[in-house]
Amino acid sequence: MIEKRIFICGPNRSGTSLLRFIFNQQDFIELKLNESNFFNRIKKNKNTKKSLINLLLNSDKFCIWVKDKDIIPKIVNKNYPDFFKIYDQFLINSIKANINTKFLGEKTTYLEFSFLNYKKFYKNNVKFVQIIREPSATFNSQIFYKGNKQKINFIKWNLKWLISFFLGFFFSKVFKKNFLVIKYENLIMKHNFVQDKLNFFLQIQNFKITDDMMKNK
Repeated sequence: MIEKRIFICGPNRSGTSLLRFIFNQQDFIELKLNESNFFNRIKKNKNTKKSLINLLLNSDKFCIWVKDKDIIPKIVNKNYPDFFKIYDQFLINSIKANINTKFLGEKTTYLEFSFLNYKKFYKNNVKFVQIIREPSATFNSQIFYKGNKQKINFIKWNLKWLISFFLGFFFSKVFKKNFLVIKYENLIMKHNFVQDKLNFFLQIQNFKITDDMMKNK
């Protein structure tokens, strides 16, 4: 059983998808290709096993994420009401790990807001990697996301970015073995530097970031 979990986090449009792509090029990391948003979904739950099962089964996106929707009632019935255990079992069952896999996880924007809850459950078997990008760049990127101009509250966007930034700064100082902050600009311009930081943080030697991987930016 793979005990270690790894999660990519950070504000929207900060490079989380690029970082996920790079992570998935490593043969010892398996990250989901889409986001479960599990804990946001269960906020709507009425706090019963039956309602949770129905809630998840009625979410097409979650059923796609978990791949086999038949396991939803089995996992919920076995682990309810431990929501983190339920989530972790979904994660394990929906990823095809191989003999080289050391880390399982996913990327979720702004997951740093929930870091302490994940740390409480996984203890020292969890790694968070937050990627931070200059806020105006994330704002401008979001406005024209997928080519469609969107209306975004500039003040709310920057306030949430600031909270994310300070949380990442704090967690990376207090929980150095569990939380790492990467600057998007360093990933683009100094990826060898970022590569070394990740090798040290993950306590491995074979994390590689190549020029070909960076073409996906």
